[in-house]
Amino acid sequence: MSQLFDALRRSGKELPGLESILELSKDFDAADLNCLPSLRVDPLPEARLVALSRERSAGSERMRMLGVRLRRCQQQSGLKTLLITSSIKDEGKSVLSANLGVSLAKTQQRVLLIDGDCHHGSLAEIFGASRFPGLTTWWRSGDSILRYIRRVHGLPLWFLPAGEPLDQAVEMLQSARLAETLNHASGCFDWIVVDSPPYAPLAESALWVSLTEGTLLVVRLGKTPKQMLAKVLDSVDHKKLLGVVLNDCEDPHLSYYAQYYKDHADQRSE
Repeated sequence: MSQLFDALRRSGKELPGLESILELSKDFDAADLNCLPSLRVDPLPEARLVALSRERSAGSERMRMLGVRLRRCQQQSGLKTLLITSSIKDEGKSVLSANLGVSLAKTQQRVLLIDGDCHHGSLAEIFGASRFPGLTTWWRSGDSILRYIRRVHGLPLWFLPAGEPLDQAVEMLQSARLAETLNHASGCFDWIVVDSPPYAPLAESALWVSLTEGTLLVVRLGKTPKQMLAKVLDSVDHKKLLGVVLNDCEDPHLSYYAQYYKDHADQRSE
C-alpha cells in the first residue's frame, strides 16, 4: 500500500486524507499492541469487578453466559463492535462493561474496552487508571491512538480511558477520524466494547450506536422509570439492539451457584 501511495505522490495528484488513513492502518499492528504499557488491576471490593476478583461466583457465571450468547451472535453475523448503554445513570452499565470485557478476554479473545462517556467516565476508576489520559486527549492532540491504550496485565484485554471531560464530544463522534480509527482497530481485536453515556439525556449515545454494530441496554430493577425506558426503546435502532440486561434482579439460582462452587472447592482441597 505504501508503494501505491508513493506512486500517486510522484504523479502529482492531490489525495486529501489518504496519508492519515495510511497512518491509521499502521497504528493497529497486532504485534505493536502486545508491546503497549501494562496496566495492573487490583480491584477493590466496591469496584465490583467480579470477573477478575471473584471468578467462581454467580456474578462471574452470568458474565460467562452473556459472553457465550454474544459469541453465538458473532458467529452468525460477524458482530465485533458492541455498545453498552442505559436509559439513565447509575444503572450499572460501566460495571457490566468492565466485567464483560474481562470475561471475554479470559476466553483468549482479544478485547478493546473503550470508555466512551466523555463527560463522566467511570471505567478508569474501576480499573484504577484515573490518572491516565485517553480518548478525549487523543482527539485534542492528533497523536496516535496507541499512546493512550493500556494492556491489562495478564489478559488479552486493552483499555482506552475516556480522558478529561470534553464539551464537544458530538464533534468527535461525528468525525471521519474516529470512524476510521474504530474501523482499523476492529481488524486487530475480536471485540471492541464501548461503554457509552446514558441514552436519554445526551446525543452521544445515539452517535455511538451509529459507530457500533450491536447494542446492549442495561436496566436496573426498581431504578429505571418505565416511561423513560419506553422512550429509549422507541428511539434506539432496533436492528442493532441485541437485548436488555436486567440488573439487580433476584436470581433463583444464586444459592445453587454458591453451593456448586463450594462443593468443587471442597473436592480440590481433599
